[in-house]
Amino acid sequence: YIATTMVDLLSSNRQGIQAFMESGHRLERSTDLCQAFGTAETAFAAIPDETIPVLVPYGEGKGKLLQLSSAQRNPSLLRELQPYIVSISSSQCRRLENVLHPVLDGAALILEESYYDSAHKGLSFEPIGKTTFIV
Repeated sequence: YIATTMVDLLSSNRQGIQAFMESGHRLERSTDLCQAFGTAETAFAAIPDETIPVLVPYGEGKGKLLQLSSAQRNPSLLRELQPYIVSISSSQCRRLENVLHPVLDGAALILEESYYDSAHKGLSFEPIGKTTFIV
């Protein structure tokens, strides 16, 4: 057995071609697809996503977050808010627990505006400017 990588399985698949040829078969032409999609699927293990999505109020998102607080689970509004979501770790969530506010019966969290640095497009653990709460 020769160790292989996901890149090899989904590109040249040298090991698969070698096994195919050793079993008495031959490639009809060099353009035959030789990727091992099934093997790659079986071997693939995604990194578990253990992050928590947080809605951040900046740009047009501020107004949309105001709509969200009064909306009755409006799917189109939730889609519009996707660009205003950042993912944070559970430890970051604990650090920000006093400035994260649940909406939609706890299905989403909104960050207080003063903890998002619009100039640098990033979350802050210290308040930036004045504190305003959207919901």
